[in-house]
Order: sequence, then C-alpha cells, then structure tokens
Amino acid sequence: MLKNWTILSALSPDVRKLIAAWGFISLGYYGIVGVLVNLYLLRLGYGIEFIGLFIAAGQGLWAAAALPIGALSRRIGLRTALILSPTFTGVGIGLMLLVEMLPSDLWTVWLLGGWLMAWIGATLLNVSSAPYLMLAARPEERNIVFSAQSAIIAFMGFAGGIIAGLAPTLAAGLLGLSLEDAAPYRIGLWLAPIANLCAVWLLMGISPLRVKKQDATQTAAKPPIRLLALLAAIVFLQAAGGGAARTFFNVFLDIGLRVPPAQIGAIMGIAQLLPVFAAMFAPQLLNRFGSATTLAIAGGGLMLSLLLLGIADHWLLAGIAFAVVVTMVGVSGIAYNIFGQELVHAQWRTISAAVVSIGLAVGWAMTAGVGGYLVEAVGFRNFFFLCALLVFGSVLVITGYNRGRRTVPAPAPSAAE
Repeated sequence: MLKNWTILSALSPDVRKLIAAWGFISLGYYGIVGVLVNLYLLRLGYGIEFIGLFIAAGQGLWAAAALPIGALSRRIGLRTALILSPTFTGVGIGLMLLVEMLPSDLWTVWLLGGWLMAWIGATLLNVSSAPYLMLAARPEERNIVFSAQSAIIAFMGFAGGIIAGLAPTLAAGLLGLSLEDAAPYRIGLWLAPIANLCAVWLLMGISPLRVKKQDATQTAAKPPIRLLALLAAIVFLQAAGGGAARTFFNVFLDIGLRVPPAQIGAIMGIAQLLPVFAAMFAPQLLNRFGSATTLAIAGGGLMLSLLLLGIADHWLLAGIAFAVVVTMVGVSGIAYNIFGQELVHAQWRTISAAVVSIGLAVGWAMTAGVGGYLVEAVGFRNFFFLCALLVFGSVLVITGYNRGRRTVPAPAPSAAE
C-alpha cells in the first residue's frame, strides 16, 4: 500500500489533472444527475417507461457514435477531445434545464436534444481518457492510475449524491415549494453544468499527447476483430446488470419503497463512497490475478448483489445491495479499461476504448430502454434477477477466454506508445 502512495505522489501533472477532471465530471453525472434527473422527469409528468427510453436514447447514441468519435479523437488529438467532452456535457444538461420555459408540447424534443448532446460529451471522454492515460503514465504506474481514477469517480459521486439529496429539500424550503414540484430538482441539477465547467478548466492545462506513428507493417495490420468482439461481449453483459441498478435504483426507492429524496441522495451517495476503498485494493487484485480474472471476480460480486437487490424489501437492505453493485462496477471498470488497452497493440487503443464504450452503452441502453417496460410487467424483483443472469453470462465468457489463453497464448501488446 505504501508503494502505491509513492507511485501516486510521483504521477505527472497531466495524469493528476485528468484524474481531477474525472472527479468534477463524476460529481456532476454520477452524483447530481444520477440522483436527480429521473426524479425531475417524474415531477415533469413523465412515467417510468419514458424515463427508461430517455436514458436509453443517450446510451444508444453513445454506442452508435463511439467508433466514429474514436476516429475523430485520434484525428483532432486526445487533449482536444477531452476538453470538448465536459463542454458538450455541461451545455447539454444546461439546455435540458431550460425546458420549462418552452411550451409543453416541445418539452420531449428539447429534453432529448440536450440529453443527446450531453452523451456526445460522454462519448468523447470515454474513448479518449484511457488512451491518454496509457500515454501519460509509465507502464508500472498504470494499475495505480486507473485505480486512482476509479477512486476519485467514486468519492466525487458520493459527494454529489449527498449534495443532490439535500439540494431539492433546501431549494423547496427557501422557495416555499413542495418536493412534488419540479423546480427544486431543476435547481439542484444546475450544479452539474458548473462541475463540468471546472473540468474544462482543468483539462485545458494538460499536454497534447498522440500515439506514435506506426511503421508500414503495423499500419497495414488488420484490427483484432475477435479480441475486440470478446471485449465488447464482456463489457456489455456486465454493463447490462450494473446499468439496471444505476438507472432504476432511485425510482425503486421513490416508487417501490417510498423513500424521501434526501434519504435517496444519502443512500446513493454513501454507496458511491465504497468503491473508493475498493480502488485502493484493486492494484493488488490486478497484480495477483491479472485484469481478466479480476473482471470475473467483479462479475461474480455484481451478480450476487443484484440477486440481493431483487429480494430487498427495506431501504437498508436495498442500500447495501446497491453499494455492492456500485463497488463491483467500480472494480470491473478499472479491470476492463486495463484489459482492453493491454489486449491490443498501441495503434488500436482508441478503437479498443471505443469498443468498451459500445459495450457499456449498449448494455446500459438495453436495460434502460427495455427495463421500464419489464419493471411494469414483472416488477423490480424479477427485473433485477434477469439482470443478474446476464452478468453470470459475462463470467462464463471470461472463464472461457482464460482457458483458451492457457492453451493459445495471446500476442504481446506492442511497446510502441
């Protein structure tokens, strides 16, 4: 552990600034937006089915845009792409929050337009961040760097969740409004664009880094389609399970268990804090077992936590289950970022990051888009059970990959950075 802290203290300014920017972005999305956007939409008069389709639309755009935006990121440079990311996200969320100034028949189109703009920003971030960190960090630092990134995401998500839980209550009290009104949630959501603006300021201070040009043989090589498809399948199956809990947990507490908004924010915020501690031990897991087996361990934990969430009939048990979900998602996020980057040669790393984004986006979009209808049809319990089954599929895929790797060694990644 002391060695990990020594490595962290020696990280380059570029790495520290990018990790800090992730913190502000996480405060805005995982904390503020993650807690409040669904509750805001409910107060605007939208139902669970719409919320699921709304979330899925952004994630579907993420999936569709990942590969072309990955190519764009490589063309315009990783630094430029990273700066554009929170810019698009902050502006998109800000536009959404102006919706009540418009006639009500324009609300759906306006909300969707702002949401899609925010997800273009998310796509830029996800396809550019991991390749940038692979270039900015030395090989011996990478496990620590990705773990530190996960920890800051978790901690700032925790802070944002606490703030998001308190903001509507404070706003309602100051304005003399009810928590059934939309305005208190809208006011709380304005903190997300502010957080993204802080991220833009940090990212403007990082250095431009590019993957070194490859020789003619490497340039002519075809992308490793089978490895990329394997990566996409693993990420998709785990994202489908984790996305189900992230998308519908606050709705489950609000509608299913009748938990007040401040308590929802506290539960989700505290749950976001646990991955901070998990990230501290993730480098040990990665060093001992490797990224693939660490993915399988996280998948097993995610499956069990979804089963626990399915049987929860009290907010405390549901909160514990959700905390484990978020923790396992955090560990798997560290593992699949490293796994995807180490799986391919340096020239394919932006493509690999795009494939991870596609797997995440399709997994989240599927459970979000179909989830609203499934919840209405079979209830929250059976919905979470079905998602646990999908995660079990990811464990089977990783197990098959590990067995195949023992008999047919995978080619070593290129040292070219």
